[in-house]
Amino acid sequence: MKRATAVLLVLLPAGCVTVSPLPAPLECDTRLAGVWTLPPGATRGDLMGPGDRIEVDAECVARLHRADRPVVTFALRSFRADGRHLLVFDEPTMSALFETPRHPGDEPLRADRGALLAYRLDSDRFDAVAADPDYAWSRIRTGAWPGRREGDYTVHLEGPAEAVQAALRDPRLFPSGDVPEDHRLRLRRVASLRSP
Repeated sequence: MKRATAVLLVLLPAGCVTVSPLPAPLECDTRLAGVWTLPPGATRGDLMGPGDRIEVDAECVARLHRADRPVVTFALRSFRADGRHLLVFDEPTMSALFETPRHPGDEPLRADRGALLAYRLDSDRFDAVAADPDYAWSRIRTGAWPGRREGDYTVHLEGPAEAVQAALRDPRLFPSGDVPEDHRLRLRRVASLRSP
């Protein structure tokens, strides 16, 4: 499994589903603008802790502020599949967010490949859940979807855009209802982001 893909497991330890090429143009969801923090008492492993915040401007440029660590700036890009909003975290972004060490001989990080999070916005509440790698692999294994398994935890959807789009429309790919807290990311908007 590639190092940049593996780092997402800090946030979602059950594994992740990645996709390439991206099946639709990525856009900026301006509804994400604002200052976001974790709900009281929540932590997200190496991503965020109490007092940390993500500032997102009107162009979807996000800045993650963490105590005693450098600010990480990255683009929040998304697309829609059958009405579902999907955030895409490409390999360079994941590597920066989780401060993944790079070593000689590592494969180059790819900006055309990313892990997927389905998200909902309800006023000032953000709720995201990762795609289910076990379900995705069951569909790939039977030949219903194009793709392959990479390592123990990553399932990669890869193929014609139409086939990948069809897979992303499957309502069972992204769990709903009673999802364990460590398999999702919840944030709350605490302020609007003022223009400079």
